Amino acid sequence: MKTILALETMDIPGGVKIKMKAKQIEVEGPRRKLTRNFKHLNLDFQLITDEVTGKRKLKVDTWFGSCKTTAAIRTALSHVENLITDVTKGYCYKMRFVYAHFPINASITNSNRSIEIRNFLGEKKVDMLEEVTVIRSEKVKDELVLDSNDIELVSRSAALINQSVIKKKYGQDATNVGDEGDIALISRRTRKVLNCLKQLLLKLVTLVKCQRRMFVWKQAASKLRGVQVFTYTELEIATNKFSAANVIGNGGYGVVYRGILSDGTVAAIKMLHREGKQ
Repeated sequence: MKTILALETMDIPGGVKIKMKAKQIEVEGPRRKLTRNFKHLNLDFQLITDEVTGKRKLKVDTWFGSCKTTAAIRTALSHVENLITDVTKGYCYKMRFVYAHFPINASITNSNRSIEIRNFLGEKKVDMLEEVTVIRSEKVKDELVLDSNDIELVSRSAALINQSVIKKKYGQDATNVGDEGDIALISRRTRKVLNCLKQLLLKLVTLVKCQRRMFVWKQAASKLRGVQVFTYTELEIATNKFSAANVIGNGGYGVVYRGILSDGTVAAIKMLHREGKQ
């Protein structure tokens, strides 16, 4: 369903001049002059004066517009409000360095128009967009401050710095846009250390299990007179790794090997089959 008439207005603050020509709006303020083109929107822009207060206003309306066109009215006014903020106050973005272990160094070059990021998988150099300056904060540690009169330019410059240090698979994320939600990812070297510790722990657990089994076997053998317990390694050495040349018999439950123990005793050693029930 289409709306017959949808319109919204906004106040124009003092000290700001707005000119329009063929949906091209020019906003001029104390800081600078900015222009934005709205020819792609099916909207009507008008400068009006309030009869009661006498204040200037910007009127945006559309006739028989769809839901998408009606929503574009608020979008257009938001862009104009950003332009007014640009020419009166400007925009400032703050970024923080976030690292897991090794500190990341950054130097500002080219008259605050470029930044060089070091100690992060090499060296990264990012040039700011037009009219955007970057400085190091004097109050907050590891903080960058980006300043510009255009919100789009300053936000895109912050995105360029963030994208220059993002790694998809591994690595540490060096910067985070905003004042909240610091992010720290595990570095590549830390991952290697964790993997080594994991493998060492698995080997230690296996060794403890083997020692426990030997202790149980020795306890069982001590209860029986004349019974001697051998480890699998000792039997493997005695039979030359269960070589086929030492086979002296083959039964239904396993293969019998001839082996010579460490004390010189000749013994018959039987290796049971997995499917055997002995």
